[in-house]
Amino acid sequence: MLPAALMLTPQHRAAIEQHVAAVTTLLEQTPERNDRFGKRTLVVVSKLLVTLAGRESGELAGAAKGEAYMAALDDVPCWATEEGARLWYRAECGAQHNYTWPPSPAVLRGISRLPECAVRSKATRLQQLLAAEEERVPSAHHCELMRARFAELVAELAKAQKPGR
Repeated sequence: MLPAALMLTPQHRAAIEQHVAAVTTLLEQTPERNDRFGKRTLVVVSKLLVTLAGRESGELAGAAKGEAYMAALDDVPCWATEEGARLWYRAECGAQHNYTWPPSPAVLRGISRLPECAVRSKATRLQQLLAAEEERVPSAHHCELMRARFAELVAELAKAQKPGR
């Protein structure tokens, strides 16, 4: 419920609806929805492994690692995984991590979900704003009528509670 003065104008509503639609499109950019987004995620993972891995692993081990990361990240938007990798390269994921090595699939998933959740949360709040209804403020006349009716009810109840009736 919002006061009438805070209700969205048609122009504001249209702009917010357009923004929410764009954000929803971004949130759907996951590897499970489109191979193009899967390739972007795989590029991020490959760069992390090549840049930070200590020693060269065989082709089979590399493929297995890639599958593990993709299993962990298949429902995470590719841009969020890119941001997660950027945060890892900058050592901005907490002191508990050793940034010499690439994050495990589960850790990269957790790090990548942070920007995704921030964007999803803002979109949800905007959707709630779009769904807000105008607060119904009763008129002064209506309030006066309700006070009079309430006074009548109180009087009736007082009469009914008198002994001898």
